[in-house]
Amino acid sequence: MRRLLTLVLAVLVLAGPLSAVKASRQADTLPKVDLVMWHKEDANTMKSLGIQDTFDKWAKENAPGSTLTLVNKDVEALRTEFQAAALAGSGGPDIMWTVADHVGPFTTAGLIQPVDKIVDTKLFIPTIVDITKVDGKTYGIPLSAGNHLMLFYNKKYVKEAPQTFDDLVKLADQLKKDNASNDKFVPFAYNQGESFWVFPVAHGFGSSEFEKDGKTPALDNAGWVKTYQLLHDLKYTNKVEPTECDYNCADGGFKDGNIAMVLNGDWALGGDTGYVKVLGDNLGIAAWPSVGAEAGKNVPAPFVAGTFLMFPTSLSGDKLAVASAFAKFLTTDKETVLGYTAKNGRLPALLTALQDESVAKDPILSATGKVLVTGVAQPVQPEMRCAFDGVTTSIKLVMSDATYTAEAAAKDAQKSAADCVAKLK
Repeated sequence: MRRLLTLVLAVLVLAGPLSAVKASRQADTLPKVDLVMWHKEDANTMKSLGIQDTFDKWAKENAPGSTLTLVNKDVEALRTEFQAAALAGSGGPDIMWTVADHVGPFTTAGLIQPVDKIVDTKLFIPTIVDITKVDGKTYGIPLSAGNHLMLFYNKKYVKEAPQTFDDLVKLADQLKKDNASNDKFVPFAYNQGESFWVFPVAHGFGSSEFEKDGKTPALDNAGWVKTYQLLHDLKYTNKVEPTECDYNCADGGFKDGNIAMVLNGDWALGGDTGYVKVLGDNLGIAAWPSVGAEAGKNVPAPFVAGTFLMFPTSLSGDKLAVASAFAKFLTTDKETVLGYTAKNGRLPALLTALQDESVAKDPILSATGKVLVTGVAQPVQPEMRCAFDGVTTSIKLVMSDATYTAEAAAKDAQKSAADCVAKLK
């Protein structure tokens, strides 16, 4: 399993002078067009990132009269609705602001176009940009690096992050006693029904998603059985988490101060309703607790990717010209990139921005960066969707039925994923 040490090495090697990328006024103003961007952020977050204002100011100078309409879509809805719209030939977006794992299904169906001619991909963190490469072509322009899950904790309750899950359970027991008067208090929470939160644990136990060929699912080995058993025990035996908890439960409870520790991603940090603003100095950030008995070993490795701009194959003509020019400005103008990344608790994927002093001196970014290098590059091949779906089905059963065994969960996830991969051939 390849960890993202190459990311750090790339930054160090390329830390020398790089030619500054400056946005310049088009020699000839671009045509007037109306663009639609589907994005995975919530409306408040997108507002805090300032993307609408950024486009409006850019368009005033470079493409007078052009508009950009931002449409929020849940990550899964963005995938399924874009596929449906693309196949129907209408109603879809002109630009997508989304996650790396969409590259697999989108390229397999021929729904998105390469971006190599839009930007110089050498301007970005190599490991991040390489995630969206398929058969030598790049299909996503990096906006930020990360998208990785971390342990966030409220320093009001937790002074130091637990180093192992055994430590977490002991701490949780004490927290329950200390906060017994608050009937809403829960020591620990995460999104119980999504496989994105399960894979890091399996990595900690030494398991992966696939066999060496990168296509055959490997979801039923001993590491996966241990993964489901650990998650089962945290809920039913240790009772350190809510009886039921989806993303909104974990995220909202942490913001409200009723959950002491939560596993969530870097996307939860920024904005007016993000953890940095809501918790202030009480926010703690750490790597996942070890699944073993020794701190620093067998640490779960979250998937790492980031956010990317992608373009439908149907985008052409004037719309493609304007969308491409804006995308280049948005992702390669250093000050603009720092505005929607560093200032919002996100790590920039643009190397010149990542090397900026403001990133190195930022306590939030330095903390998230330390967790970033514990992660592994997220696979984007089409088979990964099968792995995600198979594990999601099993973890939902684990979380809803105390009698459903870890062995059954691993076996069922393997069969589901294998059946899915077989249909891709």
